[in-house]
Amino acid sequence: MKIKSIFLLMIFFAVFTGFQSCSDDDSGSDDDTAGCANFEAEYEDVTTALTAFSENQTTANCEAYKNALLDFYADFNDCPYWGDYYQEAYEQIQAMDCSGLETN
Repeated sequence: MKIKSIFLLMIFFAVFTGFQSCSDDDSGSDDDTAGCANFEAEYEDVTTALTAFSENQTTANCEAYKNALLDFYADFNDCPYWGDYYQEAYEQIQAMDCSGLETN
């Protein structure tokens, strides 16, 4: 059940990112990440942690992935691109349960 919840969160993250990139809303700027420092670096941290967790589902890798997501959303809370979805994403990330996985 815990693994299912984690994978649902990963799917949500992927779908959310996909829908945001296809938005019809035109704020007048072609760069939705304007004012969002280090977006690529922060996103890379999340994908690196996700890859590690996908390959080796341990408590430590789950916590690392969870923390990478929390750091990512915390850094972009004030960013117009992500700000509206911050609270929902934060609550879903906090709800991730990494207990019960292997501790190796």
